[in-house]
Amino acid sequence: MMRKAPSRPPGPRPRDAYDRTITAVLSVLVALSVVLSGLLWTGTPAPVNIGRTGFFSGPQQVSDKTVEGLFRPIAIWIWTQNNELFRLSGGASGAGPILQALHHGRLQDRRWLRGRSAAAALPPAGASLRLDFGGNPLPVSLLSWIVPGLTDGRSRTVVNGPVYVAPTAGKGVYVISYQSGPLVFRGTVTSSSSALAAAFTPTNQAIPYVQIPSNGHVFNLPYDALTMQSEMWVLSSTAPSHIIDSFFSDPTAVASLQQGAREGTLYTDGSVGVHTSQGPFGLVVHYTQASAPLSGWHSSARESLSAAVPFVNDHGGFLGDQIAVVHHPAAYPERTVLTFRALIGGWPLLGALNQIRVVAENGVVVSQQRALAQLNMSISSQQVTILSGPQLVAKLGTARLNRVQSISLCYGSRALGSGIVRLLPVYCLVMTGGAVQYLDAVNAKPFQGTGMTNWTFGE
Repeated sequence: MMRKAPSRPPGPRPRDAYDRTITAVLSVLVALSVVLSGLLWTGTPAPVNIGRTGFFSGPQQVSDKTVEGLFRPIAIWIWTQNNELFRLSGGASGAGPILQALHHGRLQDRRWLRGRSAAAALPPAGASLRLDFGGNPLPVSLLSWIVPGLTDGRSRTVVNGPVYVAPTAGKGVYVISYQSGPLVFRGTVTSSSSALAAAFTPTNQAIPYVQIPSNGHVFNLPYDALTMQSEMWVLSSTAPSHIIDSFFSDPTAVASLQQGAREGTLYTDGSVGVHTSQGPFGLVVHYTQASAPLSGWHSSARESLSAAVPFVNDHGGFLGDQIAVVHHPAAYPERTVLTFRALIGGWPLLGALNQIRVVAENGVVVSQQRALAQLNMSISSQQVTILSGPQLVAKLGTARLNRVQSISLCYGSRALGSGIVRLLPVYCLVMTGGAVQYLDAVNAKPFQGTGMTNWTFGE
């Protein structure tokens, strides 16, 4: 059985999506300029200190987060000395000591491998840990949060694929490696932690996986039929007055512009704009601030994430368990896009529900977009048995499987009406050409979710 890194989902969104974004931003900026001109003629009111009533109406689900709590692997894959594969959720209690041990480790040396040496370096031979950050290219400036000093100083360098940790013959000595373009980084880390030494032997928190090769791809899928939860929740939202309180220091200076039933409403005080429109789960709020690239400014993803987390804490907060995925869009290299994605029991929740998207430029947040609906109260939960990897492959058939590039186990969402949403396990299939298909993980039937169009999440 050969082991290969799982294939990655398709890259950035199509160019026309960026064009639509530019059009929307330009419309907001035009409205801002009109209001700002009026304020300049009539005089700008003095700032008013107000009591913030809170962004969401269900504060029991909202919490402040730290950068360290949000930037973590979605999963730690354990490859044992006996060539067995296990998945440990990045939020599991057993993952915390492993990540803490790495963070307190000492980087002894580093080097870059090229050519044949690089090709033979990954994946490491023998037992290893694979830190999975969600399949997107990972800015290398963030790696110092995993192991201090684990960066080459180049803010735009990205990690292509996972980060590997492998034991050596020396006690408490480990090799950490990752790929960046055609090169492979290889460093030696020392740690006296017993948690790291024991990490290569899976506990009962880790789920056994099987590797299934097909048509040049290797799919990592559950070895056994798993028991997972199917849940129904009541959604709640927030009032526009809470939006004004959260984003504007002086509510008396805020003007609202109705833009039609589909276009929604724009709130602005002349310097920032907050646009509300209808989304798949109700209102979506989009904050924008005028910005332009600064000459010579090269902010790192670490700086952008450090700015984004307190901004979200102060403007809505985080909902439930979430992780950060960071990337630099090719069309806007001066910007950092951060997506905070929800997890359900350690599995990614696909779609717009509980998702927060933040854009940082020049070291500050210039955009935040999120749905106002939140999971407010669970009304039912039942255990369901999902298909194992071999059972899923048997239902797909060889012809269909040959058109699949990657498969991941996640949670999907479906609105049932009257403010009720159902969350249930789904298999996400990325097909050749980039199309995405969702299958009910219980029976492999097509799953029609809500707010999941063109959504992918790599593992």
